[in-house]
Amino acid sequence: MSPEVSIALRALLAHRCAIVGVGNPLRGDDGLGPALVSALPPREAWLKIDAGAAPENYMGKIVAFRPETVVLVDAVEFGADPGSCALLHADDLGAGGLTTHDMTLHLAIRYVEAETRARIAVLAVQPESTALGEGLSGPVRAAIREIAALFGAE
Repeated sequence: MSPEVSIALRALLAHRCAIVGVGNPLRGDDGLGPALVSALPPREAWLKIDAGAAPENYMGKIVAFRPETVVLVDAVEFGADPGSCALLHADDLGAGGLTTHDMTLHLAIRYVEAETRARIAVLAVQPESTALGEGLSGPVRAAIREIAALFGAE
């Protein structure tokens, strides 16, 4: 992870933060969001959610938490080497999205922004493969360890 992404992510996590893992563990590297959320330590100021492939189902819970920041963790095709990380904003995803999910993620982000005024970012990790039935690739497993350590996991 680049120093710039690390510094920006630490700044987001310093606030009351909802950390939302998005993805389907049955589709290879798309499962990184749920895997990362399960690896994170508990923090009083954090709401950790494994949203699976349906983050829109958790918007009410996120809004009720009243976060200052929301970090969605997802596999995103952004043309980098597998396991590379980027910190994106909702506008970077566009209505069609760069993520492996459909437009509902973009709409969910807009809803949470409107209801909470939270700063929202997408911690994007470049997948190697999102093929059905594959596990996490080596580069994405390494990225999960690096990110979890940044979040304070051992």
